[in-house]
Amino acid sequence: MNSRWLTTTYPVPVAGIVGPDELFQRGVIARRYYLEARTRVQIAEGFGLSRFKVARMPAALESGTVEI
Repeated sequence: MNSRWLTTTYPVPVAGIVGPDELFQRGVIARRYYLEARTRVQIAEGFGLSRFKVARMPAALESGTVEI
């Protein structure tokens, strides 16, 4: 096996590590859900995401992203 196939020249995402853009997006989504009482469907349409992806995001209150 040739070792050059095992190396990459681009960053590989690591599970569990979230970048600042995704943290900001989660915060905005949590604000719309908890404070503005929007549905997951409305949020998904606004962000261009599927409603299932919005539903799978971890609870913002539990993760500490949002404090009310």
